[in-house]
Amino acid sequence: MNLLKPYKILLPSKIGEQRINKYKKKHLRKIKRYIENGCAGDLDSYNSPLEYLPYDLVVNGDLIIDNSKIKKLPEDIVINGDLGMSNTQIEYLPEGLSIFNLYASNSSLKTLPKNFECKGLMFYKNTPMFFSEKKKNLSFLKNLIYI
Repeated sequence: MNLLKPYKILLPSKIGEQRINKYKKKHLRKIKRYIENGCAGDLDSYNSPLEYLPYDLVVNGDLIIDNSKIKKLPEDIVINGDLGMSNTQIEYLPEGLSIFNLYASNSSLKTLPKNFECKGLMFYKNTPMFFSEKKKNLSFLKNLIYI
């Protein structure tokens, strides 16, 4: 055995930034395939590294972006189902957004637009909106709210 022989140092094949870029491209391809397939069904971008979604996006099902890095939804987005945005950095929803259920707990959601429509339930515990609405009268909301 030769003790003077230098040790072979193993380096990772992907460094952090390359890995993140590859992961972003994977999510972009997933959204592109969703659009190419006619936007049918749910769009699941759970834990996505993307910060933005494409403009003119129509989701004919649920949009699931929980635990993602998405900071803002496109102004012209259409969601024909639920919006799952728990644990995100989204502070505001687009004007005129109409959804079935809203799941926004532990998000950065501050307020809802005046013409926002939620046909089902809203879950927004531990958000800036939750803490500000606790001080106000919630009678203006027609929906059952779980906080």
